[in-house]
Amino acid sequence: MHIAVIDSGLGGMTVLEPLLKNFSEHRFTYFGDSARVPYGTKSVSVIQRYVLEIFKTIHRKDPIDILVLACNSASAAFGESLSTLLPVPTIGVIEAGVAAARTPRKSSQDVIGVIGTEATIRSGAYRNAFRKAFAQSDDKPELWFQACPLFVPLVEEGWLDDAITEKVIQRYMANAPATMNTLVLGCTHYPLLEKAFNKLYPQLRLCSSADAIVDFLETQHKLKPSPQHRNTVCTLLFSDLRSLEHNWVQDFQLRWKCEARVQSVSV
Repeated sequence: MHIAVIDSGLGGMTVLEPLLKNFSEHRFTYFGDSARVPYGTKSVSVIQRYVLEIFKTIHRKDPIDILVLACNSASAAFGESLSTLLPVPTIGVIEAGVAAARTPRKSSQDVIGVIGTEATIRSGAYRNAFRKAFAQSDDKPELWFQACPLFVPLVEEGWLDDAITEKVIQRYMANAPATMNTLVLGCTHYPLLEKAFNKLYPQLRLCSSADAIVDFLETQHKLKPSPQHRNTVCTLLFSDLRSLEHNWVQDFQLRWKCEARVQSVSV
């Protein structure tokens, strides 16, 4: 089975890695649209066009069986309409992020925070997903939202453990409520900043779609985890050469023995 994972740049690799660990008998193609990153500052129509272009680019060469849209901004832009626009089963990452945040909760008074790109926060997609997830519950959490548009450029630059990055994190988190104990990293780039977050806010439980994406594929698409690790076939494609020089990408290649190359998007 061919599983494609699409993101605006490097971040979706945080979703790709647990898929490689658990479904190694399948083959994977990852596309990071690093030439047009970030998606979070762009309009809904532009984000949708980019995703459809990338899907066609991959699907034309090697038909896709399942698409994982590992970009919160893109998942928010499409909402529930993505699966109706594409001829293959499609899974976004917002519901997975909400599932990761649901348990455990220490108290009904605890606040769940969500940080993401401007496009994701503006869309209300996480608010709607939490409302749906807790629809049958009397224990509905208080939510706090914050757009963090500078995080994606910092990750793409490789400034993962840097004093400037820490200052930016503190600025965005300045108004977070004191009772917040769970923070949803509502962009797949953000888990790459976990070390900095843990240093600054060790009391917070950080969670992201990567924490629940395997369960989603098991339950929604009936994929069974591989009984033992195999030599996974995985190709990393980026629309910009600079991504191949990123230390995190090179380390990922070594861990998973992935081929990596530049791929232009065919319209």
